[in-house]
Amino acid sequence: MSTIGIDSVLYIRIKDTALITSTLPQSNIYYQPAGILTGFDLDAVVLLHTAPINSNTTDLLMISENDQYIFLDYGVGTTVMMYDIYGRTVAVPSGRVIDKRVYPIGFYLLVASKNDIFQHIKIVIVG
Repeated sequence: MSTIGIDSVLYIRIKDTALITSTLPQSNIYYQPAGILTGFDLDAVVLLHTAPINSNTTDLLMISENDQYIFLDYGVGTTVMMYDIYGRTVAVPSGRVIDKRVYPIGFYLLVASKNDIFQHIKIVIVG
């Protein structure tokens, strides 16, 4: 999460996977005998609603857009990354234009960073 400038999580989901691990064949690397079942799965929900995360950031990135493109304006030394709602990097813009037609319809997060200062901008691609 620190990669995209997030330092806390509001909600987590814990899922008991003991039943799954006890029914696996013994040859499976996740198999655990019934007497020592300790399986659980922990997921962090990082991005559901893209409200401003840090209110003390400066404007590292300004954007404008039309139906096909997002135009980026940022200073020297600023890094810009684009993430999907699962936190996966989907773009590292090499120029100052993102072609919306390349990406599926959905919500994205642009993260600008410079010297440990982050700015987050929500992007919605509707088609």
